[in-house]
Amino acid sequence: IAAVAAELGAGRIVIYDSVGTMLPWQMSELITALRRVTALPILVHCHNDHGLAAANTLAALTAGASAADVAVNGLGGRAGNAALEEVAMALERLCGQATGLDTGGLRRLSTFVETMTGLKNSPLKPIVGRYCFAHVPVMHVRCIAGGNPEAFEPFDPHLVGAERSYGFCLPVDYS
Repeated sequence: IAAVAAELGAGRIVIYDSVGTMLPWQMSELITALRRVTALPILVHCHNDHGLAAANTLAALTAGASAADVAVNGLGGRAGNAALEEVAMALERLCGQATGLDTGGLRRLSTFVETMTGLKNSPLKPIVGRYCFAHVPVMHVRCIAGGNPEAFEPFDPHLVGAERSYGFCLPVDYS
């Protein structure tokens, strides 16, 4: 289909995982197969119904996709789409690919989008969640105070505009 689409003048191929059922290795295989038959740019659009949107987006990009739809805080239909902040930080930190994004503003951008939409992130959300750089266990605190934050933080919180904190309380509903 992709080869015929290219012959007929298509400018790009768009792959939708509209219900979030692809697995990362399936996405990688699909993009690799498409790359074998077409040089057209490939864009991916992944939904997060099974919590795999960011993983599938990364699998597609590392297999040769040219672009991906992402959304701040993963906002999108039903369970959402691939989160900009997750995909960008994984590309930069884990894949060694520069995105050109000023990651220092990610926490601020996330908070702005929460305010504008009224949709609050989980405090445990990766990259921009309120507790992402909060440390409670004594071992965590000792390592960080001892100069080894890498033992319990994937990167310096300032890279995303966050601050490290110590101690937090999860809300408890006793009703």
